[in-house]
Amino acid sequence: HLSDLHVSGTLSKAFYRRAIDAAIAERPDAFFLTGDLLEAEECLDWIKESFGPLADAAPTWFVLGNHDGYLPRPE
Repeated sequence: HLSDLHVSGTLSKAFYRRAIDAAIAERPDAFFLTGDLLEAEECLDWIKESFGPLADAAPTWFVLGNHDGYLPRPE
């Protein structure tokens, strides 16, 4: 269960990649991302690169949080 990661550019792509690698290393049956994933539209391209490996490792689901909804096009 990953939540409130707030990708905004304050922390580097490498930070998120290390966190994702650590989560994958736990070999879970599934991943659930429960909101507040993206906070800055300019970091949208980070999502697939940083979080895509989760879906390669196990079934992955997410829901949007209130911070995701602040983006111009949260979908």
